[in-house]
Amino acid sequence: MIIQNLNRLNDILFKAIFGENPEITLNFINSVLLCSNTPTFQSIDFIDRELDPLEEDGKEARLDLLGREKETGARVNLEIQVIKQAYFGKRSLYYWARLYNNLKRGDKYSDLTRAVTINILDFVLFEDENEKANWRSSFGIYDKKTGKQLTEDLEMHFIELPKWHIQKDIQNMNTLERWVSYFDKKTEKEALEAIAMAEPMVKEAVRRENIFTQDEIRRRRYDLIEKGERDRIGQMEYAINKGLTQGRKEGMKEGMKKGRVEIQTLVLRLIKDGKSDEIPAILADESLQEQFLKKYNII
Repeated sequence: MIIQNLNRLNDILFKAIFGENPEITLNFINSVLLCSNTPTFQSIDFIDRELDPLEEDGKEARLDLLGREKETGARVNLEIQVIKQAYFGKRSLYYWARLYNNLKRGDKYSDLTRAVTINILDFVLFEDENEKANWRSSFGIYDKKTGKQLTEDLEMHFIELPKWHIQKDIQNMNTLERWVSYFDKKTEKEALEAIAMAEPMVKEAVRRENIFTQDEIRRRRYDLIEKGERDRIGQMEYAINKGLTQGRKEGMKEGMKKGRVEIQTLVLRLIKDGKSDEIPAILADESLQEQFLKKYNII
């Protein structure tokens, strides 16, 4: 049974489904690697973290899940990020470097093993004209002139959920497309039911969700995180309302052509995409408002 309005990016739920069920996690990881034509993992063991970035007040916006392939020692870090941060590319490379740097005293460079990061993002990271076609990005180290790869040890993958839209029959989707639909809040219940029927590991994830929701303690922790997120959004909306009022006092045009709800939606999207610094200029310029309202499909 599909549970409606379940946030699959919630830390507690994600960790219960993927952090406790290696067969589900392995299926998702390999779906990403197959789409990039890179070697898949044969197995995965989860690695304990000294500090898990899990905060139930909603302040921590990322979750790490670290695994290692038994046969080769290759490592993979699966991360969910819901709030855009400045210099996210640099930050991602830094975390990859920490994942790769696992040599101990006396080890040789030949002992270094492949390191893969997979980032599921609830915001747009790369601005481009054809966003719907470019929801998935993969990076490695290549020669700019010849395209020759320096090493297969570096892989960084990004999945931008806001860019994803179901555009084909579910039966014709590949496994990764079905997983992305599973994570995407825009996916309708009926579509998710069909995806679960077509993809055994998605079906298993849905089954695990039902078990999760029957656990009162876990469900309470899930609800606390959701409340923290609602509180954060409420604080942003208060700041938006205050800013709009202040802007009018300072001479911003009283009668903006677009409605208040549309403007509030626009500001929330700009904050989510890390464009807070641009908000005053956009609110003060009707042509910019129009441009961004259309860009985000608000009008």
